[in-house]
Amino acid sequence: MKTLIYVNIRNYKVERMKPIYAAKKLGYRVALMADEDPDLDAGLIDDLIIVDTYDMEASVKAGIDYANDHMIAGVLT
Repeated sequence: MKTLIYVNIRNYKVERMKPIYAAKKLGYRVALMADEDPDLDAGLIDDLIIVDTYDMEASVKAGIDYANDHMIAGVLT
C-alpha cells in the first residue's frame, strides 16, 4: 500500500486532521515526520518519524531511510 508522508502538521485541529482523514479515505497509509508525537487519535498515523524537522539534512536522511522500506506516493508539508 502506498504511503503519504506528512512533514509536521498544523496546530489547529480541523486544519491538521482533514488532510489525514482524506488520505485515509483514499486508502493511503499515513506517516508523520515531526519533532515530537502529536498524540493524535489512535489509528490515524501508521508510522511516526521523530526527527528535528528544522534540520534539513537530518529530515532528508530520515525520509530516505523510511522510503527504503516503504512505497511512498508523496510528501506533504
